Amino acid sequence: METSEHIIEAYVRYCKNWFTNSNIKTKGGKEIDILAIDVHGNKYWIESGVTITGFKLIRKSKRSPHTTNQKTKRKYDKWIDKNGLDYFIEVKFKDASNLEKLNELGFKKYQKIIVCFEVGESEVHKEAKKQGIEIWELKKILHELIDKIGTTHYSDEILRTIQLVKKANNS
Repeated sequence: METSEHIIEAYVRYCKNWFTNSNIKTKGGKEIDILAIDVHGNKYWIESGVTITGFKLIRKSKRSPHTTNQKTKRKYDKWIDKNGLDYFIEVKFKDASNLEKLNELGFKKYQKIIVCFEVGESEVHKEAKKQGIEIWELKKILHELIDKIGTTHYSDEILRTIQLVKKANNS
């Protein structure tokens, strides 16, 4: 699991008190980042797009013109940038193998969430809302998680690291 996904999962478990399952493999080498259920039975599909370069979520990713897969002779768009709302919709949320796995796990009605480092364009939230997608920013999640962590010993390495950094910053 990527570190950012681990932080997001820790956030939903410790700050929101949701139950989680992560890195769910689907057909064709695809993967669902995190599935979660809250105490009321509401279900969530969370996809992360966080990079160390400070990924900013935009409306449209850059794509190359149609490319032909030499094995299948099928034309497809190559996603040059994976930081667009359109990328998450097409490659993650509309992917047949991901949807098949969700159905198999009983996720028929759920809230879609994208976690990015920050939003790069003002129209992104409005467009995401139209698509039934909620957007979270990792910067805000981290602050909330840091505030929530107390002095209890955590065996989870991400929470323990955040706890130690918090202690070091307060010394």
